[in-house]
Amino acid sequence: MENEILENVLDPVTQTRCKDLFIGPDYQVLQTKVKNQILDPIYKWLEKMGYPYEEHVRSIHIIGSSVGWQYTNTSDIDVSIETDIDPAKIKQIWKLLPNGQLLKEHPVNYYLTSDLKDVSESENAYDVLKDVWVKKQNKEDIEKRVPFSYIMEITKFFLSGVDDRIQEYEADKVELDYLNSVSKDDGVDEQEKQKLIAQKETELKADLDSIYIAHLMLKGFRNQAFRDGHAADLIIDIKSKGNSSINNTIYKMVEKMGYFEKLEKYEKEREKLLKK
Repeated sequence: MENEILENVLDPVTQTRCKDLFIGPDYQVLQTKVKNQILDPIYKWLEKMGYPYEEHVRSIHIIGSSVGWQYTNTSDIDVSIETDIDPAKIKQIWKLLPNGQLLKEHPVNYYLTSDLKDVSESENAYDVLKDVWVKKQNKEDIEKRVPFSYIMEITKFFLSGVDDRIQEYEADKVELDYLNSVSKDDGVDEQEKQKLIAQKETELKADLDSIYIAHLMLKGFRNQAFRDGHAADLIIDIKSKGNSSINNTIYKMVEKMGYFEKLEKYEKEREKLLKK
């Protein structure tokens, strides 16, 4: 599973932890009713799938925006379940997970994993079974983040590149349709026509590969900040890493602006070509 369950770095910094989840003077303790609402559905599901939780669950953590300082009234509650279920089997059954139930206005999403990678890559993590924080980010560290306007300016580089490739692909597709429609009656030599069609088909494939590679580059740029802790160095000299890094912030901004949906649309077209 690719780790998509990270704090939303584009949401404003709040004054406390999420009051819908936590209680206490500083809202540090998970509410009992919330704990039960999180555990009961996944325990029942595991039993149904033939994996009793007593035998197969190692740990359960809440990670992501709902346990951080940047959440909203509808932020997802991301629950990482460390299990001994075979990773190949996890890939087969993960779509059947009981995701989407609402805890107040918060959708609950479960993720099965064979390790604690999700927890190690998150800046905030709460152990549901032990009722303890295993990772807690200081609010002061978030407030030192790169200015939004600065991030937006850098993000334009990625957006303009994606837009350019998409426009090129759409234009090439129109040209290919036109070439396929013309005939000798239009004064076109058939041999020349077939040569132009082959050339245009190659250009279309290159367009789609460019879009695919752009997506890979964005993922790699973001993952770099989590994998080796090295974020891109900036002239303005604001040091950040992991979730608050410029790498991840740009990725989240591109995501929030709907560009990954665009990329996925064209990647599906690429997959169709690969199957031909």
